[in-house]
Amino acid sequence: MIIRRIAACSLALTVVGCGANGAQVSADATSAPPGAVAVTVAAPTTANPGQAIARKVSPETSSTTVPRTTTTEKVGVTASLDGPEFAAGAVSAYRAALGEAKALEITIWVGSLNRAEADIQDPAKPTNVDTYEYKAGKVGSPQPVKLTGGDATDLEANLFPLSAVAWDQLPAMFATAITEIGGAEGSTGVTHLVVERDLPSDVEIVLNVYVDGGSRSQGGYVKFRADGSVKRVYGP
Repeated sequence: MIIRRIAACSLALTVVGCGANGAQVSADATSAPPGAVAVTVAAPTTANPGQAIARKVSPETSSTTVPRTTTTEKVGVTASLDGPEFAAGAVSAYRAALGEAKALEITIWVGSLNRAEADIQDPAKPTNVDTYEYKAGKVGSPQPVKLTGGDATDLEANLFPLSAVAWDQLPAMFATAITEIGGAEGSTGVTHLVVERDLPSDVEIVLNVYVDGGSRSQGGYVKFRADGSVKRVYGP
């Protein structure tokens, strides 16, 4: 499980999933923060959580050996897309720039924000992770992620290959999320999605698609499996 705490932001969207089971998850959607990003990665099981990994995004120049190619999409194509098309375009840009890398977490904001962040493992230095921003049709330069505590085993348990996700199912997932959460008054629809391992519950790769609650609700989200099937609904 990855808990993100993003500080010093100018805009924050907090979506809390709830329901009869009382479970809840919070997620923050922000513009690119000038400060640090702290993430705690729990161990892969609840029975033996192990030592957590704490990480921060550093402003220093990265020593990663992942190719640093900055890709630019054609103007009027990916850069101007929205919703699931923008999300799919962001992933395609990451794969074109970084190859079939392994990710710790990918967050894609849609709508007025239209940007993404991907935490990618350096294949040549497996203990290194770098974060890459995708914005305005470009994959930016890597920013090093500082990992403290835990060990390499904890990190590996949280990684997933980009090729393991059925990205072509994103339009269906967005539509399903809106249907499941409901058309709340004033809702702007899907705000963002987070792709990660579903730890500490299990090791499945999941895509959490968040829906804005509008003026009268906190909204909710739908947890999808990597193949696009629904795993669980967290709604108002």
